[in-house]
This record gives sequence, C-alpha cells and structure tokens, in this order.
Amino acid sequence: MKLPKLRDIALSAAIAAAYFIAGKLGLGLAFVNVSTTAVWPPTGIAIAGFLIFGRRIWPGVAIGAFLVNATTARRGVQRARASPVGNTLEGWVGAELVARYARGRRRVRASPTSSSTRCWPAC
Repeated sequence: MKLPKLRDIALSAAIAAAYFIAGKLGLGLAFVNVSTTAVWPPTGIAIAGFLIFGRRIWPGVAIGAFLVNATTARRGVQRARASPVGNTLEGWVGAELVARYARGRRRVRASPTSSSTRCWPAC
C-alpha cells in the first residue's frame, strides 16, 4: 500500500477547510430547515478540486462534508456518517461529466492566469 505524500495530506486538509467554510456559508442561506438549502457552494469546490487536482483530494471532500453535517443542529454523528459518501460522489461525478462533455480538465489547465476558468465550477 502506497502512503500518501505530505503534499496530498496538506491539499486534502485545505479542501476540507474550504468545503467546511463554504458549507457553513451555504447553510446560512437556509430559511425553511437548518440543514436544507437551495444553494450549496461546497459542490462547486468539490468539482473544481477534482478537475484541478484529480481523485487524490477525495479524503478532503469527505472530511469537509462530515464536519459540516456533524456540526449542523439536530444532525447527529450517525446521520453525518452517510452524507460524505454522497457529497464526495456528487463532486467526482460532476467533475467527470464536465471533463468528458465540456473539455473541463483541458479548459481549466489551459489558462492558469484566467480566474474565470479556475472559478467557474464554484460559481
């Protein structure tokens, strides 16, 4: 078994932190239920992360999703354990669809100075 590099661990930690912050901001827009919102910015962060860095960031997305769900009112740790699976798959599948049908990876990597191509999945 290959051990993860320190760089990959730091990248996953950064993705988890960004996912958590975006999740809390998104839940701040909830007005019917504390854990239901029409806007979910972490999905854009997950898609952008998968497009730019590849599958190696999946632990960061999963940890960020777990922390958002575990710290949300009236959601116990038991319910929070299932959410990271769906949240991670949604980001990965979204990135794969963008890569396949919209030239996503080539578009993101083609213009490193353009903020619009780096940020479009998060918008």
